[in-house]
Amino acid sequence: MKFRIAATLAMGLLSSSLTAQLAPHNRLIRFSLPSYNAESYREWTLSGEEGNYKENSLFEVSGMRLSIFSGDAHQILETLIESDEAVFDLAENRATSDAPIHISSPSFEIRGEGWSWDSEQGRVTIDRSVTIRFSQKLDLDLNNLL
Repeated sequence: MKFRIAATLAMGLLSSSLTAQLAPHNRLIRFSLPSYNAESYREWTLSGEEGNYKENSLFEVSGMRLSIFSGDAHQILETLIESDEAVFDLAENRATSDAPIHISSPSFEIRGEGWSWDSEQGRVTIDRSVTIRFSQKLDLDLNNLL
């Protein structure tokens, strides 16, 4: 129980501080790791069923759920990214995986396999088997296309 409380407290710190507190091969169960911007607003929260900290700021996650927020006082959940497994570089705020990915937001849903995420660029790249479904109404006039 003490380890779980200590892990929860450590998760409340910035990801760069977290890497300084974890030793290689530490294992976390049902964790949540928030990341904040310079204005102290939450940018994203990484959570998972299990996390294993490796050397060089690498963090292996199973049952991954990455919640992307607006990064302002409104704290709006903009995008949810889920995957069975991923490797996060906590120093660079990046992630990669060969596993399937599911990305959802109020206006779209994306599925695919093999992916990478770059927090600085706000970009997810999916390698294969990509499907996209838009749920937002598009105001298009397609009559002039034919």
